[in-house]
Amino acid sequence: MPLMLVFPRVRFKPELIDKAPNGTIGAASKTGWINESVFNKWFAHFVKFTNPIGKEAPVILIMDGHGSHVKNLELIEQARKNNVILASLPSHCTHRLQPLDISFFKSLNAYYDSGIQS
Repeated sequence: MPLMLVFPRVRFKPELIDKAPNGTIGAASKTGWINESVFNKWFAHFVKFTNPIGKEAPVILIMDGHGSHVKNLELIEQARKNNVILASLPSHCTHRLQPLDISFFKSLNAYYDSGIQS
């Protein structure tokens, strides 16, 4: 699935993703973190890419317990309309249920940060 890049800005400028891989979309949030509107934009991108309506079996989307995911009525309605089952992981246990976050992505992030600093 093509990427979605979130930038810490008030307004998104399309030129921020000029050199991004094909199909990449972008968004902005004041902090650069996910929020309800950014997640809804990503979800629409997800639906477009996975085409769950055209599939006989529903698509399952496994998410963490972030408020932009689980306390989002628009997301729930869109999921129902588009043949997507939402599954939310319990709070404060993603470190156990998502071991790649600790074992791989944490190291990748540290090496990446080190590489761009030099």
